[in-house]
Amino acid sequence: MHALGQALVKKRGWIIVPTVLALVFSVVAVNLITPRYKSEARILIDGRENVFLRPNADRTEERSALDAKP
Repeated sequence: MHALGQALVKKRGWIIVPTVLALVFSVVAVNLITPRYKSEARILIDGRENVFLRPNADRTEERSALDAKP
């Protein structure tokens, strides 16, 4: 393992330079190519009245009216 580490240290220029060139080339390519797809997100916030947002008194009245059997 020590010999492998020394060989990697001696040849670090042959490892680092191609890696940096590949990084630069990929970043340039990704920024120059126009995207095929674009996305957009929209959020609709509805301000209508909801039975779950009412005070507790209103909910109990509606429940009792719905649960009553004829």
